[in-house]
Amino acid sequence: MGKLRYIGFIVDSRLPGFSECFKFHCTPRALISGWPSGSSVFLMRFQWIADYINQTHPYNLHYELYRPWRKYAGVIFLKSMGKTCAELARRLRTPGVSTVFDTNVDYFTPASGTFYYEGMAPTNEQRQAAIEIAELCDSVIGDSKYLTEVASKYNSRAKWIPDNVWDDLITSGNSWKPGQSKIPLLWSGASIKLFELLLISDILIQYSGDVSLKLVTNSLDALDSWYSPYKIQFLELLSQVQHEFIPFTSVEDLMEIYSAGGVCISPRFMNNTYNQGHTEWKITLGMARGRVALCSEVPSYVDVFERADGVGIRICKNDEEWRRVFEEILSSDFDWEKEQEAAMKVVGEYYSTEVVAQMHADFLNEILSD
Repeated sequence: MGKLRYIGFIVDSRLPGFSECFKFHCTPRALISGWPSGSSVFLMRFQWIADYINQTHPYNLHYELYRPWRKYAGVIFLKSMGKTCAELARRLRTPGVSTVFDTNVDYFTPASGTFYYEGMAPTNEQRQAAIEIAELCDSVIGDSKYLTEVASKYNSRAKWIPDNVWDDLITSGNSWKPGQSKIPLLWSGASIKLFELLLISDILIQYSGDVSLKLVTNSLDALDSWYSPYKIQFLELLSQVQHEFIPFTSVEDLMEIYSAGGVCISPRFMNNTYNQGHTEWKITLGMARGRVALCSEVPSYVDVFERADGVGIRICKNDEEWRRVFEEILSSDFDWEKEQEAAMKVVGEYYSTEVVAQMHADFLNEILSD
């Protein structure tokens, strides 16, 4: 092995510095070993990728949290932007250092459409910050193909690298079939996003005798941030459909819930710019455990659907199509074994950490070699 090329990650705009220590935003330890985050982005797009890269060292790469004292071959601004990040990106514009902006939200497109809670619509300040860091960096990584195309308007060197699922979490042969009880419809996410279930409220009520909701989420206090009348409508939905709330504790625990069986659902209102750029992680986690996914036509979901040849996943564009897939999974002819195996297979082939980390390393090596 030759000399390691260090790649520093700044995640969720956690850029360690003396001023941040003085403000008690981070501890002095962050100056030495980097400033971690507790977000899913940190876990999946940094920790899992870094763990794989640092075990195999492709192209002599070594990934770590950014440390101000280290000389880096490359620095990645992962979901990180704003004044301090932009200042660092400018300082790093020297020969021998490559910079990358990894974007997972479409802050670039001016917000338009219907938004459901305060803060859902990206602000103009966020848009300007995203454009600035994208233009300052040598390249951009888009976390969905749709988002990559949007970001390419501000940096011609843009690469789609999807979200990933740690290989050990992808299990084959995890077959499940409905029994005499209702089919559990599995939904996981921040409670602020539960309003998305209102998209199919009429269908859920119509089939309430055959399905139940299993909702893995955090505190429901966030529902108070919804615009009127969505909270009232949601509570009315729950009053008519059997449901269970399960506190989210960890990705590992979530995967065990998926292993117990059911069908993953991810309805999303497609009437606003924000929802267009979402990644596929919401459905691939469940699919990694063999759960068939029923979802809206989010562009990244459509990418999964096409890669899976429409097996193990269904895309629904309107109420009629949602009713059709509900009838399908309730039919005795539904081939659960085939569908579930296809769900796991597409995750393993395209979205496993091993596959995505190699894509990541290939791209980093490419830009470092220029």
